[in-house]
Amino acid sequence: MDQVFIDQLTVYPIIGCLPFEATVRQPVLIDVVMTADCSKAGHSDNLTDAIDYAKAVAHIEAIAKERHFHLVEALAETLSESLLATFAVTKVKLRITKPHILPRCKGVGVEIERQRG
Repeated sequence: MDQVFIDQLTVYPIIGCLPFEATVRQPVLIDVVMTADCSKAGHSDNLTDAIDYAKAVAHIEAIAKERHFHLVEALAETLSESLLATFAVTKVKLRITKPHILPRCKGVGVEIERQRG
């Protein structure tokens, strides 16, 4: 099966458990790999037959802004469920990184993989 990916999308959700994190948007990096059959788009060369990257990015950005997430795990679950429901994909792999949140770490986060049914 084929994979469509979005690499290091920066979004600014309100995310975190600490009191100061409940009021400030902070950057998170999102990597997405969506498993889909890309053969129709490859043959037709028509965007309507493909996973539209711009629509997927806008979808992710909208979800990231919609509410306060306490955990990156909750953001990852919400995103994976929505991407599976919205786009013609069979599997979603997400990696979400909160950069420079802890000393001596480039970033911390979670990586999940979910599939239909």
